[in-house]
Amino acid sequence: MPKLNPLKDGEWVYLKMSGYLFECCDCGLTHKLDFIVASEADGHILNGVEIALRAYRVDKRKPAKKKKKP
Repeated sequence: MPKLNPLKDGEWVYLKMSGYLFECCDCGLTHKLDFIVASEADGHILNGVEIALRAYRVDKRKPAKKKKKP
């Protein structure tokens, strides 16, 4: 497994378009994310662009809600 770089709450990060690995602070699992940038007008994929992302914990006191089993 590749080394993951820890981010601070609200820190900006430029994403790899495919194979971006994200480790969830609530569940502790590593998630693989893929991205595209598409034109809203016609849906064509736009190349040569960068995506930046930042994330915040909404409520730091509570873990994410878990789905109830049916």
